[in-house]
Amino acid sequence: MTIQNVTCLLAKPKEQSNLAGLRKQSEQLKKITGLNCVLCLEGIRIYTKEKMLAEGIPFVIAGTQIYMPFLGVALSKADEREIPNIESISFSTQRLLLTAIYEGWKQTTLIYSLPEIDSKKCIICGKCMKFCPKSAFEKVQVD
Repeated sequence: MTIQNVTCLLAKPKEQSNLAGLRKQSEQLKKITGLNCVLCLEGIRIYTKEKMLAEGIPFVIAGTQIYMPFLGVALSKADEREIPNIESISFSTQRLLLTAIYEGWKQTTLIYSLPEIDSKKCIICGKCMKFCPKSAFEKVQVD
């Protein structure tokens, strides 16, 4: 297939594959043909799709999404994923949210919001921060 003077190969896997299989097929076809390989998929797990986007693996999901980074094309349906209403959240999520509110966090990621652990003190007893008998946890400062 040629789009704006760029030739690419459209390939439809014979059977449903996992991420590693799709990655391998795409790389092999690109190596054999010397063309960018666009995987044509019927359906795909959200995790697999997000990883393919992150890794720059071109794909087309029938009626839903087109991703061809070598052409600068990324199109998707706006209502592709419906997020259900949440009735309750876990204690640890509540604690994290309240800490962020009370301490006035402006911006953070999960990695930076986790406590630092002093591995010399930690005895891996299964108790967490507040109840650690060795005080192995130290609060991380988030700017």
